[in-house]
Amino acid sequence: SFRIFGLEFARWREGELRGGFEDRRLLHPRDLPELRAVAAELASLRREPGSLLQRRSPEAWLEMRVRESLTTLDARLCPEPVYGQVPAMAGVDRGIADLLAIERSGRLAVLEIKATEDIHLPLQALDYWMRVASHAEAGDFAACGYFPGHTVASTRPRLLLIAPALEFHPTTETILGFFSSVIPVERLGVGLEWREELRLLFRLHGAERPA
Repeated sequence: SFRIFGLEFARWREGELRGGFEDRRLLHPRDLPELRAVAAELASLRREPGSLLQRRSPEAWLEMRVRESLTTLDARLCPEPVYGQVPAMAGVDRGIADLLAIERSGRLAVLEIKATEDIHLPLQALDYWMRVASHAEAGDFAACGYFPGHTVASTRPRLLLIAPALEFHPTTETILGFFSSVIPVERLGVGLEWREELRLLFRLHGAERPA
């Protein structure tokens, strides 16, 4: 996958390189100079304040920043490997977790990332977490080859909700208050200038409210 600030503009799959956003066309070696020029233009437009491309796919951009600053956000996490869009392996209805990381201790961490306010964030994240927790307990991640070189713990994963500090929905604390105490959930609020630099402004546990 070829991306500019999280925005995918080309993909290599099964020996073919295809470029574009919705309608991808097959690219040939003679098209590579054009692809490089497109990438340079996208990089400029992606950073232009208020532009359509700057507003497109904000979660993908924020995910890129989180990957870059993972240990800054949480020193317990290993910088790699980190898996994006990991199938939660739960029958036909397959959930997709934004990021799945691992602590140095071997404990897993589910990172649900939202760049804009979303009332569904806590319950959506809980669904992902339950799937991952079930498969961690069963030892499925190690069996499927995830996290090579690490011993994946069967303990309940941590659940990290990451969003710009002012973009957590007002009902988030109320909903988290109904979560079981066995679910180790934290909210990480980052600065509004996350496109330029990711700064952690607060870390709250469970239904804890900002001071």
